[in-house]
Amino acid sequence: MKNKSQFSLCLFLTLLLGCQVEDISEVEPSPEYTVSFIANVESDEASLSQSKATMGVNPSGKLQTFWERGDMLSVYSSGNVASGSTSTKVYYGFETTLTLPSSSAVFGYKGNDFVAGEQYVAIYPYTSNSPREVNFGAKVISSSDTRMAYHMSQMIVPQAQTLVAGGFDRKAAVAVAFSEDLSVMNFKNAVSLIKFKVADKNIISGSIKAEGSKIAGTFKACVLTSDGHEPVLVDYSKGTYADVDFSLAGNSAFSTDAEYYVAVRPTELENGFSIYLNDTLVKKYNLTEIKRNVIYNLGELTLPQISGVGMKKILSFD
Repeated sequence: MKNKSQFSLCLFLTLLLGCQVEDISEVEPSPEYTVSFIANVESDEASLSQSKATMGVNPSGKLQTFWERGDMLSVYSSGNVASGSTSTKVYYGFETTLTLPSSSAVFGYKGNDFVAGEQYVAIYPYTSNSPREVNFGAKVISSSDTRMAYHMSQMIVPQAQTLVAGGFDRKAAVAVAFSEDLSVMNFKNAVSLIKFKVADKNIISGSIKAEGSKIAGTFKACVLTSDGHEPVLVDYSKGTYADVDFSLAGNSAFSTDAEYYVAVRPTELENGFSIYLNDTLVKKYNLTEIKRNVIYNLGELTLPQISGVGMKKILSFD
């Protein structure tokens, strides 16, 4: 009885809806393919070397940073620029499967939707929830400078950074690359670093403040291609924050034996910048400009002595 009722219901629905029964053949998905390229990080022993927070020693015995397993890049292709447009927000997450940290690594993307183009821009680190935009409508800078400029937006230096001993917040290590063949991409740092040590054992937080200037947050930058198609970062627009706050994971105390690095956006400074530890002003620096790819070493920072602390008042009675 149950089977008969189900058959009658199916027949009724078929008649009611006027359904036409057809055989449906499965459509095979397009086969996935892998796109890959070699990524090199910028090396400059006299300034900010590389674009990562993983530290190591290079063959010359100099401290530098490396790509490491699981690092991801956002890669944009001019092949995704719609007809009549010059910009794109279509991007792909390329990842490396390095087994050991290295200054050069193969990054790959596996899928079936990559559209090749004439130009490529890559940004580190990869961000999935806040797509940046690349303008492939390159323009000549001036009649005396015939290099081409590619504009990017939504580059982000975090306003709140979680530092690590001997390194910095990997999310703050913004770097970019430009290529016309997607075989080798040489990354340029988009930030500067402020380096310091602490002399006190009870430091759990700090901040760098630049009154009148924006040293963190979302900003725009221009990639100016040189003859070797390597980008030179110029023409920074204003950021969104005048300060950077920093701490360690779990609000742990800073080690007095370690060096720490805070990433800041290159910019002109109206009133220099000041550094605070535990909400206490430590020192002000009358710098007029923060330059890209430079480490500013503040040395060892000590909390100022508060007048009267440690003194005992002696009262005498006749």
